[in-house]
Amino acid sequence: MRGAFVDDYGNSIAISDSLFEQRPHGRFHIVEWNAAERYVIARNDASNSSDPDTWTRIDWRPFEGMEPYRWGFCLTAYKAESREAARATPAPNRAQPRVGCNGYPYPACVPSPRTCQAQRPAPGARHQPGNSDWWRAPPYGARGGIVAMCGLSRCGRTSTATAKAGALAARAFASARSRAAMTK
Repeated sequence: MRGAFVDDYGNSIAISDSLFEQRPHGRFHIVEWNAAERYVIARNDASNSSDPDTWTRIDWRPFEGMEPYRWGFCLTAYKAESREAARATPAPNRAQPRVGCNGYPYPACVPSPRTCQAQRPAPGARHQPGNSDWWRAPPYGARGGIVAMCGLSRCGRTSTATAKAGALAARAFASARSRAAMTK
């Protein structure tokens, strides 16, 4: 779960061993990892505009069949009074990613486009079918900036079919998110 990502709201996510940063919303200093149960406990940064100096539990889950999204996270507790209170917060409903995060969809993540750009080889590299990078798709959804698998191959060619599939998946997920919000 470490690395640079973009979620389906357009937020930039950076995760290291000691920091979960959700730009532009806040920084969470990780003090405990529980990989077996897929959560971290973190102290909210003092400069966060919401709930500074409180405690957060961040749960995550992999996604299957929700391409282009590979995983999602949930701020299960985001203003707990103590580390123990954050840890004691019940886990979200991982079986229902569209409503299991406190009644809302899990923010869904893909690798950051900058990470993929850095992985692209020099021009003229030989194309290997099926070897695609993640890249920025057209801005679908109410918030725009959704990142999807556009099929930029390692040699720079674009697969139209892959781009359309990624864009359709992004629109379908955004539509499901809107429907879930309307039922509240």
